[in-house]
Amino acid sequence: MSGALRSSERDLLYEDIGELLEALGKPNVAMPESPHKVFRDAIAAVRHLRRMWQSAERDLTYLNEANDRLHDTLAQERGELERLQAVVDTMDQRACDLIEERDRLRAETEALHRENAGLRAETLVKEQLATECDRLRAAIKAAFNVLDEP
Repeated sequence: MSGALRSSERDLLYEDIGELLEALGKPNVAMPESPHKVFRDAIAAVRHLRRMWQSAERDLTYLNEANDRLHDTLAQERGELERLQAVVDTMDQRACDLIEERDRLRAETEALHRENAGLRAETLVKEQLATECDRLRAAIKAAFNVLDEP
């Protein structure tokens, strides 16, 4: 193959260069630049894209690591939340138990008050009966004393 390009190869090369200029965001007007310059710009653009790609990969790696740390932290927080919820549930159950115990003690207290009131009434009746008995004894004794007198 000779060093000179055939017409069809040159046309294809210029067509490719036109597409390359377009891909680089440069207008394709009568190709004012040499093919060499176009290729150098394309190589620089590809290198820039490669650096951007590598930077994006590093950023993605960092974000994935941060995401993993976040998931670990969330799992720990979820575990702590579940532990605290268990404590709250236990405290809630204890509060319900204490309320039931308070209500039971209140009912017992009320029953004792009623019983005490009944005992006080019974004691009062007994005292009244004892007083009445004493009065009746005294009256009977006085009556017998009157009968015993000559």
